[in-house]
Amino acid sequence: MTEASFEEHLHSGNALVARAQQAATVDFQQARALWQQAGQHFFHAHNDVAPALWSS
Repeated sequence: MTEASFEEHLHSGNALVARAQQAATVDFQQARALWQQAGQHFFHAHNDVAPALWSS
């Protein structure tokens, strides 16, 4: 995974968390779905980069 895609996943995850925080007071189910999507982005950002870090 390239540095750009790591940053893209991280940025996308952070944006979803911000949306989830706004939605949480009105629609918890929507907020939960957004948090789950954010978690997937964070997983991919870190999981795909971790093997490269271990080999250095």
